[in-house]
Amino acid sequence: MFGWSREALDNLRKIASDAVEGAQQRPGEWVNPLESHLQSRVRYACTVDEIQQFLGETRVDPLEAAAFALTCPDGFFQVYSPRLRFLAGDPQISGAIDTLVTSWYEELRAPDDGVHSDEIIRLIKQMGGIETEKIQSIKSWRSFTEASSIQGFKQFVSADRRFPIRISYPERISFFYDFNREEYLHVDWDDGRSVFGISRQNLARSAQRGDRDVKLLLQGKKDVSQFMQEDFAQRHADAVLLGMHSNRRKWGIEDRVVGERERPFAAKSLLWQNQAGEYGGEWAFFLRFRRGGTWSCSAAKLDPDTLLPELWTIYNNSLERETFKACLSSFGWLNEEFFRSLPAQP
Repeated sequence: MFGWSREALDNLRKIASDAVEGAQQRPGEWVNPLESHLQSRVRYACTVDEIQQFLGETRVDPLEAAAFALTCPDGFFQVYSPRLRFLAGDPQISGAIDTLVTSWYEELRAPDDGVHSDEIIRLIKQMGGIETEKIQSIKSWRSFTEASSIQGFKQFVSADRRFPIRISYPERISFFYDFNREEYLHVDWDDGRSVFGISRQNLARSAQRGDRDVKLLLQGKKDVSQFMQEDFAQRHADAVLLGMHSNRRKWGIEDRVVGERERPFAAKSLLWQNQAGEYGGEWAFFLRFRRGGTWSCSAAKLDPDTLLPELWTIYNNSLERETFKACLSSFGWLNEEFFRSLPAQP
């Protein structure tokens, strides 16, 4: 439903819950703790006559209103939603809270002139007063974890606009996000050995540093599959020379889909075999760039006119193939609205 962080929503729900409780204490009065910024509000009727009066304002048939009022022994809540010019009613506290939260959110999605949604979101987080260790994690590590929809997994969520991703990973392993090198940001998961990771390479900075192969990639003279195979071959040759590998690996390029469950996009994957000729691991990779004011992804060549080109690689060194596939399927991008809603800034 929402593009906000979980914590911002929790704070908004806390304010809505307090508003509904306040309405119960002052029957008939409109209550809106965010009145100076937003118009959505709630009121409460505790008697049959008051309920009939509320329903009468919605042009409900008087006989139907009288009959319905008798079915509300615990009272009746009414929420005004300015976007719909509508009075929504609910006899349940939980329903009134849900309606008020949704109505406030819809106001903030399309604010009126003079309404600054960023400021209101910050106010909501202050008024709600719900703080968790997530705030400390964001400030210290520019990321945090949430529950994953995949059993046995957690979800990594970035709080860094330069690295706007979320992905599920096996809950038994820990991660470290290295955000100090603008040219090469990466998060790595390990359990004493390198398991898998994700990197984002700023290609423009690499080219400025003098990387000839990156320059060819930026000029569209080399496709990303060729670039990655050459990189892998060089790394593998160095590892064999240093005694880190005793065998020559076989590898190839396959098509890959990333984010199958949410907005999937085409990628490529460099897969290699182990000594037994079975799946040994892979690099899933794609290019990301801005074009026409929006971000796009490609698994082929770069157009020289693209802006802010990035090379993203999702490495798998030792996860089982199906486990890594589950990770790839959970990959998703985070939008600007999400970052604005975070409970703290790194």
